[in-house]
Amino acid sequence: MLLQHFFSRRFPAFAAAAVLAGTAQPVRKPAQSVSAAEVSRPLPVITMQTGQGDVQEEYSEAVISVQDEDGSADLTDTVCKVRLRGNSSRRTPKKSYKLHFPGKANPLGTGDGAAKTWALISNGFDASLLRNWTAMQIGAQLDALPFTPNCRSVQLYLNGKYLGVYLLIETVSVNSHRIDLTEAPEEVSGNGYLLEMTRYAQEPDFYAGSFHFEVKSRLSDDAEKAAEQVGYISGYTDAALRALRGGSQDEAAQYLDIASLADNCLANEIFKNIDVGWDSYYLTKDAGGKLKFGPVWDFDLAFGNGALPYGYQPAEGESAFALSDATEDCNPWICYAMRCGWFRSLLKARFEEMLPELRKIPAAVLAEQAAHAEAYQENYDNTNYSFTPFLPFPDSSEPYYTQAAQAEILADWVEKRLDWLDTYYHSPEFADGIFPDDQGNAMTLDNLLSVSLLSQLNEYRECSDLCYTAPAGDGRQITSFRPFMLEAGERYCLTFDYSCTGSAEIVCQFQNQTVREPLTVTAGSETQHAELYFVPERTDTQTGLSFVGNGSGTVRLDHIVLRRAAAEAVSGDLNGDGACSIADAVLLVKWLCCEPETVLPDWRAGDLNADGRLDARDLALLKALLLSQTA
Repeated sequence: MLLQHFFSRRFPAFAAAAVLAGTAQPVRKPAQSVSAAEVSRPLPVITMQTGQGDVQEEYSEAVISVQDEDGSADLTDTVCKVRLRGNSSRRTPKKSYKLHFPGKANPLGTGDGAAKTWALISNGFDASLLRNWTAMQIGAQLDALPFTPNCRSVQLYLNGKYLGVYLLIETVSVNSHRIDLTEAPEEVSGNGYLLEMTRYAQEPDFYAGSFHFEVKSRLSDDAEKAAEQVGYISGYTDAALRALRGGSQDEAAQYLDIASLADNCLANEIFKNIDVGWDSYYLTKDAGGKLKFGPVWDFDLAFGNGALPYGYQPAEGESAFALSDATEDCNPWICYAMRCGWFRSLLKARFEEMLPELRKIPAAVLAEQAAHAEAYQENYDNTNYSFTPFLPFPDSSEPYYTQAAQAEILADWVEKRLDWLDTYYHSPEFADGIFPDDQGNAMTLDNLLSVSLLSQLNEYRECSDLCYTAPAGDGRQITSFRPFMLEAGERYCLTFDYSCTGSAEIVCQFQNQTVREPLTVTAGSETQHAELYFVPERTDTQTGLSFVGNGSGTVRLDHIVLRRAAAEAVSGDLNGDGACSIADAVLLVKWLCCEPETVLPDWRAGDLNADGRLDARDLALLKALLLSQTA
């Protein structure tokens, strides 16, 4: 298994992070028994009693009390239910929890209104304890997002044991004070939908392209109706993704709330979030509305806090995995949007508008830390585990093992990130859609193999001109690549230059994948160029590719590129769905009649007499083509 998968399938071992980050780690401190009276109260205190030991995967009953900073009671002996929450965070010593009150509550007045569900986030991967808090302050400034959770830091006790500082935060849920969607579970298009794009998706779920979504809002109790609802939102999401991928602003705007997409993209541009395409990416669609992006959620592995994949630590540079569609970590919404000049113009304008407020964030981080410094540091001093921050420290001196120092690192990173974005967004490279890494190298995003290699590195390596030499033999492997992502039905092109000192057959073999076309070439002493097209029969996010040599001599492969190829044009396919049908004729009639908001994704496919224009003669030829198909 590749090093990336040892590390990034979401950090199964703290030791892996320490080794990969190459940093000295804080010394483990012995457990200390601390009572509520012994801990200072610069933060509110939440105590929970479960009556049955540690909190489990499933909800169990608990009694909760909440005291404000001054010791006054906010909630006293209130019954609620509690369970573990999160995915990778469940492997940390410091667990996160989800609370469910029988009636709506608003502990410490944290939210804009009362709700039944709340979360206590451990920030177990974040030595500053403030990355999620910082993300929510930024999200609150971006008012095109459908909702940004309110939050505040608290100290938590479970069954008398001090667990440290947690973030009390509103959950991502449908509520008039949170995500205000139409709740009509017996309707289909008339219902509101909350979606999460996540590789952990569970039923009810669906795929749009090769990306997995879970429906988080309420569906009908009737299985048939629920299936119809999932089918509806699945089809809408898939159509929205295809429209954005097509690059037309008008077409995308028919399905997407572009303003929320811009704010969501800007937030993730600032955060440099490792999980941007893996998990916790939320979307909403209300009845009669368009697809909106947000709320933002889960950013302990962001703001420079991460060793792999390559490029996430530095405040400078773009991330290949937000901007590529080559790996399972990528985010197609950001990828396809950022490739459009019109969207980059919108993003630049929004950044300029928001920059004065965003510039206040670093100072806000330091102010939050200073206001509650004792409690934050007690989280270090009184817990029975050590943080393993992924940040490379300038040295191993003691000051970096304080929460105050980690907060300063975070604030400095945000300031540098805003500086870099300000310069980059005003550069000709951004206008032209050239995306540099932190060293200023223009990233090769269309070569799936290059992006896959970068996902396994923590240092820069030139991956745009791949070259390998190896002896041929009886099925001897020359080189291999994995993992990358292929989508069923898409057309791909594999190109490379090849030669051999003897004579060898070079076979291109895909793992976890079936392709109908044989991908084989015969190599001799003269360098030749291969251009092999194929269409995968299944979608797979863990595809591998091996080059195998049969014969004798030494094989040389140069300039290996695997990229999506333009689909073969289908004559008469004006709506771009891959087939010529009556729907294309209806669309052409609407366009010829100048019906408002009629968009032709590919008008040239309808120019059947090849005169460079669309008119009634093309409509007549299209009708004849359709009749011939049914004859």
